[in-house]
Amino acid sequence: MSTTIAQAIAVIEALSPLRLAADWDNCGLQVGDTAQALKGIAVAVDPTHAAIEEALGLGANLLVTHHPLLFKAPRRLDLNTEPGLSVAKAIRHGLTIYAAHTNLDATAVNHALAERLGLQGTRLLHQTGQQKVYKLGVFVPHTHIEAVREALWAVGAGVSDNYSRAGYQWETQEYFQPGARATPHTGAAGADTHMQAIRFECLITDSCVQDALQALHQSHPYDVPAYELIELQRMGVPEGWGLVGELAEPESLEDFARRVKHALGVSHVRYVGDRDRLIRQVAWLGGSGGDYFQEARRAGADVYITGEIRHHAALDGLACGLSFIEVGHIGSEQPVVPYLAAHLSQHLGANVPVFPLLQRDPFHVV
Repeated sequence: MSTTIAQAIAVIEALSPLRLAADWDNCGLQVGDTAQALKGIAVAVDPTHAAIEEALGLGANLLVTHHPLLFKAPRRLDLNTEPGLSVAKAIRHGLTIYAAHTNLDATAVNHALAERLGLQGTRLLHQTGQQKVYKLGVFVPHTHIEAVREALWAVGAGVSDNYSRAGYQWETQEYFQPGARATPHTGAAGADTHMQAIRFECLITDSCVQDALQALHQSHPYDVPAYELIELQRMGVPEGWGLVGELAEPESLEDFARRVKHALGVSHVRYVGDRDRLIRQVAWLGGSGGDYFQEARRAGADVYITGEIRHHAALDGLACGLSFIEVGHIGSEQPVVPYLAAHLSQHLGANVPVFPLLQRDPFHVV
């Protein structure tokens, strides 16, 4: 059975749920038919006419972009000008366009940038909300405890702060009497049954509850697994944009700026601050993050990396002892393209071709 475009979108939304998008944003389906069989995926930052043509030339019928094609609902669509020109071309050639913008900012854009720059010990820069956390407890026979644990961990259960594959278990006793229609793993209909079992508990976040329950039912030998799911108060996981981390070794601001330039493959960067200042703590936010420099300062950052910084924000930050590196809007977000492409390939398999598109900054330096 062939993979559909809707299934590919489900993979994206599992990584970056639409609930994480800002209320002013327009994430999700932009144009197209998600019921189509998936032929190939192109991934890009911007849904430009050139990106659409490149996607079609590669045989893709799904174009996933970071920026939406339709930021605001247009009053009319002139098919001779944008965005009507791109909408018409996509429909004419059966290309679905899907945007993951601020929801991807919250989960992948800044992590991709951190990986590219080798930054460590990351924590959130700007909190926009908090994800609920639950305790999942389940009784499992000794014979299946490892299978159940691994199935839960594989979908993201058992993650707490900087730890993963975490949980607790202990010996316990189970008592039950199977009904006439039951298909018990142990015991017979109408017979009082007791057996030794394992009680296993782990934490799961709101975003992986459904996957965790599905994994539990698929890996558990009982027709009706005995489990409980309890929301934990004051244990929510912060969500938001941007990260703060540190370099393995201090570098001068100028040396670090040069390394950022080469790591991101951009033609130039601009920096603000003393060229010889030693940098250790780094804050970064992909895209137009200049307005968040005060949060970078409060987080103890020596330097703040973002796509675009306003003149007065740079002066105000510098007066507070914060340096800046401006890498350009697309320079700060291009790293998420191969990151997202690799994620799609991993979850959809080798039979679905995924093409990361390289896009350059539209501004030239002379």
